Amino acid sequence: MKTSIDKKPARTLTVADRCDRCSALALVETALPHGGSLLWCGNHFGFFEDGLTAVGATIWWTSGAGSRSALRARFAMHVAVESSG
Repeated sequence: MKTSIDKKPARTLTVADRCDRCSALALVETALPHGGSLLWCGNHFGFFEDGLTAVGATIWWTSGAGSRSALRARFAMHVAVESSG
């Protein structure tokens, strides 16, 4: 399935919005094709991005998150630091 990337979410994420995995600040929101939505920090979005893409989730990220490539770079750096330590 093709992932839809829409830069105009239904609502704006705020500092009160937290990642559904770890409660960190949410930078990305995804809507699943069969209903429901999930909020993600940059780290967990990077980890689950391929799976979300595979199921055809619609993805929105906040302006504070930067570009999609910036999120990927931060995730890769985080993984590199964890694996070296």
